Amino acid sequence: MAQEQQHNGHIQQCSRPRHLIRTNALIFSGLALLLNVYVIVTLGLSGPRDYANLLDIPRSMIGNFNTYTETNADSSLAIVSACIPGERFPPEYISASHVNKRHYCHRYNAECILPTERVEPKSDLHPKWDKLYHINHTLYTKQVDWVLWMDCDAAFTNFEINWQQHLKPHLNSYQLMIVSADDEGGINLGVFLVPNTRLSRKFIENMYKMRWSLDKRFFHKDQTALKAMMEKYPQVQNRLEIVPQKLINTYLDNDAGEKWVSYDWIVHQVFCNDVIECGKNFTRIMKMVTPQYYSG
Repeated sequence: MAQEQQHNGHIQQCSRPRHLIRTNALIFSGLALLLNVYVIVTLGLSGPRDYANLLDIPRSMIGNFNTYTETNADSSLAIVSACIPGERFPPEYISASHVNKRHYCHRYNAECILPTERVEPKSDLHPKWDKLYHINHTLYTKQVDWVLWMDCDAAFTNFEINWQQHLKPHLNSYQLMIVSADDEGGINLGVFLVPNTRLSRKFIENMYKMRWSLDKRFFHKDQTALKAMMEKYPQVQNRLEIVPQKLINTYLDNDAGEKWVSYDWIVHQVFCNDVIECGKNFTRIMKMVTPQYYSG
């Protein structure tokens, strides 16, 4: 009997930490919900229908507390990249960029959205603002868990890298965005990810609304909008998942950030000034990483 009591006592002692873990998980979840309410109110979501959708999270995140910061294997992705024809992006450059992204989409069952026209052709706004429109349009119209934005001059250079495995520690839908660490010009938005949540959609919308007030006054456009949001709402800083540049946004032909090497996941030819040489270098690398598309 004494042994049974000791044994039962041992079981009771072992079970207590589980109750504590469950209680802590409930507390943590409640705090996260309160933080969502606070951020949503400050971003302008304050109606009854908005509060009813506070738990609008990607379908792959629905589960128990153990999946709170994890993404399951069935998470879906849309890759969005706008290439506007012109001096910077001639037809050969755009073709190389599109072939590259379609190859990755096909391999990992992602959806490719690759517009080649301006959102407002007659507008004098800088084309950089179009990215925010295309991202938000995708978030609202596509049944995907994540949107990966890539500038036209960004491309995949290692197709063996599965995006979910590569980014697993950072795929937290309670963040507004996944961005790379600052370079010399601040946070670079040439490559970043957005979870398809109500809060992120509203956040991108608010950035896009700043285009009229910021366009003529600042060089970086969308990056200036992000900085303005961070200054206006300090809590936004805590909702950005900032990852090393090496992970998602290495630079080609530019020394302002982490330099690209051949096994990196993504290369970004940011602020390349010699248009002809930029085009030659970019297409050379595209042919190197996807030679099967250039054999003819």
